Amino acid sequence: MTKKTVTFTRLLDAPVETVFPLWIEAKHVSKWFAPKHFTVPECTVDAKVGGEIRLTMRGPDGTDYPMKATFEELIPNRRIVTRNWAGMDAEGKPGFETLQTYTFAAEGNKTRLTVHAEVIWMDERMAPAIAGMEPGWNQTLDKLEAVVAELGSAN
Repeated sequence: MTKKTVTFTRLLDAPVETVFPLWIEAKHVSKWFAPKHFTVPECTVDAKVGGEIRLTMRGPDGTDYPMKATFEELIPNRRIVTRNWAGMDAEGKPGFETLQTYTFAAEGNKTRLTVHAEVIWMDERMAPAIAGMEPGWNQTLDKLEAVVAELGSAN
């Protein structure tokens, strides 16, 4: 398999101290961590090195897509590194693994977010999911921007 990597950068209209918790608190993650038309009905986050994020993305057709990730690095308001497993089959065996790095940089009262995702390995049956990584991440980050905007309008 050819390794696939994608990198995205967004300038979010909120300070890092507002954006960072959106990545490590289940009540926030469940609002945005899935592509357009998907929901997150189940989400738990144990935000510490070695802790896990477990969530289920539900597609518009009602299909559930469970995933889990382990925090490998967690530097508050600066950087998160996770190892993610997704594409779980009925026995809970993952179809692919990614290493994801999220960096947060203050730019005035805004946050420059960079997401870097690298496919470590995948089962060939997951090729369509991997092919959709780029649009999926863009849609997910669009939802994050909407959550950030809601927080800004609440203040």
